[in-house]
Amino acid sequence: MRTERPIPQIDPDTEGFWHAAREGRLVIQHCPATDSYQHPPQPFMPGCGFNWEWKEVPGTGAVYSFTIVHPPAHPAFETPYAAAVVDLDEARVRLVGQVRGLAPDAVEIGMRVKVQFDVVGEIGIPYFVPL
Repeated sequence: MRTERPIPQIDPDTEGFWHAAREGRLVIQHCPATDSYQHPPQPFMPGCGFNWEWKEVPGTGAVYSFTIVHPPAHPAFETPYAAAVVDLDEARVRLVGQVRGLAPDAVEIGMRVKVQFDVVGEIGIPYFVPL
């Protein structure tokens, strides 16, 4: 029996990220004053305070680290799957998501990937595919 997939809690600080992801766009908090990025989203950025913007980035990067999940963290997820931490190229931040499109044991550190999104209700959930 498959259960409904859990979704993250949306709040005023994260809703821009989740709603852009639903449209297939990856946006990261950006400080125009310092040209720095921040993820996960927060209400305040050290360089610009509350004067940050959402900036769209390409969503390409390299696998920094990963693990292969065997027992499911939630019954809605089929195992095994690779959960990766990805260094995004442009934004200089890391994003977490599943790596799909190949066997979990074929994922490698440094592998080039690109973000894609599953639409779940009002939001998009990021995952990665090999380039």
